[in-house]
Amino acid sequence: MSYLIKYNNFELIDIPKAIKASPLFDGNFRNYKTLEHGIYKDTQNGFVIVSTEVEKKHKNKQAVELIKNSIISFFSKRTHRRPLIAVKEAILYANRQLYLEATQNKNLMGEKISCLVVLIREKQVFYAYTGTNNLFFKEFGDLRRITPGKSRTEEDDLSETSYINSSELNPNLKVTVCKHPFNPSSDDYLFVCSDTYAERSDDYIKSVVNKDKDMQEMAIELAKYALSENNIKTRLTFLLLKFNMKGGKYTNSGSFEHLYGNFIGKIIATIISPPVLITLTVIILILLLFFAKQLGV
Repeated sequence: MSYLIKYNNFELIDIPKAIKASPLFDGNFRNYKTLEHGIYKDTQNGFVIVSTEVEKKHKNKQAVELIKNSIISFFSKRTHRRPLIAVKEAILYANRQLYLEATQNKNLMGEKISCLVVLIREKQVFYAYTGTNNLFFKEFGDLRRITPGKSRTEEDDLSETSYINSSELNPNLKVTVCKHPFNPSSDDYLFVCSDTYAERSDDYIKSVVNKDKDMQEMAIELAKYALSENNIKTRLTFLLLKFNMKGGKYTNSGSFEHLYGNFIGKIIATIISPPVLITLTVIILILLLFFAKQLGV
């Protein structure tokens, strides 16, 4: 059975869905209560991935769902022209929505939630996060951690870590945003996972995702580890994504078509294309020389 979902420039495996559909894991799945903890959707702004980790012990599912749905709504309602700003604003928006809901529902008070937002738009990858999250990116054959993840050593100090907090509306919430978008190539990977894997070590993740296997084999191995006896009550990874950059990498013309629609986007892209800009520059210089000559300069 295939669990592969194919999009235009990438394919992904939603590992919890793979587990639910596979008889291989039925025995373990009966004891697994918190399988779903991520969400993704193709929106007018691009493909959006949201991953959350609840820091409070009772793990209020309503708070988590509100965060995820708020961010998807943020990207679904209107087009955001500046994705580096949008991924941050989405988290701040979710914080506001959670706070407003908590003022009416006291059961939501005191929740602290980590949040990771990934936006894939026109062959570029943008991200922002607050709290402790686990995002890995594999390029040039090397898998590396992008976000800090959960502290695993005594030397690490998370006392200053900033979380989405349902008890306060903090306009200065520290949200870390990528400085520049990633421009992935074919066979690059994104891997978003829960602390189940980080508790073991990043080396384990690298050993699985870097192996010469197809995505389903990697997903099955990751799932087996997460559903082992020691990890049965922890949350499971939910997404492994492999890029397949059809038609090459990111282009300005593709970006304008994405934002403004094919017709208007093509017109704007044509105007700013190098050949047209060079031609316009030559024409302007000729006109300047002509008028200068007319004026006797």
